[in-house]
Amino acid sequence: AFHHTSGDVGKSNRSTVGLMITRTQIDSILPGGPAQGSDISKGDVIIAVDHQVATSENVSALLVGNDDPGVVVILTMKNAAGMEMDVHITRMATEKIADRRRVFDLFAAIKDRVLKKTDQAGWFGSTEPSNPDSSKSTVALVDEAVEVWSKMLEGD
Repeated sequence: AFHHTSGDVGKSNRSTVGLMITRTQIDSILPGGPAQGSDISKGDVIIAVDHQVATSENVSALLVGNDDPGVVVILTMKNAAGMEMDVHITRMATEKIADRRRVFDLFAAIKDRVLKKTDQAGWFGSTEPSNPDSSKSTVALVDEAVEVWSKMLEGD
């Protein structure tokens, strides 16, 4: 399941590190984002950002940092085996990842809907108040995902 509890942390108006977390644990890595292809994996825990101890309360602010695209942030991670490692990630301009994020959100909404089996009426429209895409039918979500994906490919 996708947990969007903390949102796209490290994302603000100008830059993103491309991680989805709950507290300090990695839920997912945004496809096409700066963390993709790094040594970070789902389930890893952020223990420090730029050598400052990370907690549930401060991790989002630490990841945003100075919010300048192109600036390197050092994440000290602990993996499932308990090994610690430093990972260097370069913040990316938010607008460069906006379409990728939207496709990710659309597929997450589709997956959540299918997993919840909200689909007596869900394939044609449902109301899940916590999800901004809940008023759209599953077919409309897929159509939008394909449209945004096509737009991204044209841009590449």
